[in-house]
Amino acid sequence: MLYSFVATTIILAFTIPIACFYSFVKGYNLRAEKNGEKPIKAPTRPKKSPKGDPRLEQLLANIDAYDGTEKGQKVIE
Repeated sequence: MLYSFVATTIILAFTIPIACFYSFVKGYNLRAEKNGEKPIKAPTRPKKSPKGDPRLEQLLANIDAYDGTEKGQKVIE
């Protein structure tokens, strides 16, 4: 029985702050429309991951391909 209370508490700990944030944004935008101000948009996740450092990517590829010999290793410029 205690596990159900713990699970509920954990779920609410994550959902309540998210709901509060989106409610604030919605309320702000309603007031902004009445006053003629610019509404704000809720932040979204980036659609594409940023390009990484090619030297670092090559280094990580070399680490993944390492088998104790120089086979499969590429020179890092």
